[in-house]
Amino acid sequence: MMDYRYHLTSLAAVFLALGVGVVLGAGPLQGTLSDAMNSKVTSLRAENEQIKTQLSEANEANEAANSFAQALGEQLNPKVLNDLPVAIVALPGVEQSQLDRVAKTVAGANGKVTATLQLTERFISPAYSQYRESLAPQISQYLTAKPDAAASAEFVLGAALTQILTASEPNGQTLKQILANAENPLIAAPQDAPPASAIILVTSDALPNIPSSTSVVSKVEGENNDHTAERATLHDLASALTAAPKSALAIGNATSEEAPLALLRASDAPLTTVDSLNRGSSLVNLPSALATAGPNGRAIGSQVGASLLVPTFILPK
Repeated sequence: MMDYRYHLTSLAAVFLALGVGVVLGAGPLQGTLSDAMNSKVTSLRAENEQIKTQLSEANEANEAANSFAQALGEQLNPKVLNDLPVAIVALPGVEQSQLDRVAKTVAGANGKVTATLQLTERFISPAYSQYRESLAPQISQYLTAKPDAAASAEFVLGAALTQILTASEPNGQTLKQILANAENPLIAAPQDAPPASAIILVTSDALPNIPSSTSVVSKVEGENNDHTAERATLHDLASALTAAPKSALAIGNATSEEAPLALLRASDAPLTTVDSLNRGSSLVNLPSALATAGPNGRAIGSQVGASLLVPTFILPK
């Protein structure tokens, strides 16, 4: 049998609590709650303004540092490259503004940019490893310097890039056609250009995301969280580029261990690297680093994997 007295008592208690809350909220506690909320809002506004001020000061300091570095570079580097012909190779994902910064720095150091070659995602993605392996034997036939039989497909492709950019011979056109195949291009169709003596590899800030819905994509098992395949690809590509007649280096941002430049450094490739591409310091370091790059790679800068803050500067006479 239902006990109505129990339910009536519970209902009365609910209405009593509600009434007490209304009375207190409209009376004694109204001022206290309002004051507390107003105080909190005022405090948050003050903190927000402080953060805005600090951010503005940091931006101004960063701009001043970049301006100083640019002025320093103009004083240090006007003749460092001494008419050196330089080819630029860009990994997928590199922004045009970054390529422009590199080209401007080369020109400011009295170098000459002969060509800018854009690589596609197919050149470095593990998903296209089988496709690259299928092309390597065909490409090897047209290489002047025959790679070792155990050389990876990525080394062979890098050797082809080096030959295209630094040599003037008939096989260069054939190599371009193979690499720029319309169905699955590894490079954007390059323009004819005079041979370069040095190569600059510009790395992107992050690895590209590759869609899996294509017939040439190989199946990559696991999540590949350690980027072993990409590190090996970057190592072999960089190793091949060091065959440039004068020198070669890579430049980019290494703000995390997964950034392509950081992966390249971790691979111990014999290629000099310069980080902080978006800062003025890299533009000071680039000309002298390129001019003095040798068979032993140096990691120049202040980001992940760096071992030298600055290169050996070639001072103006």
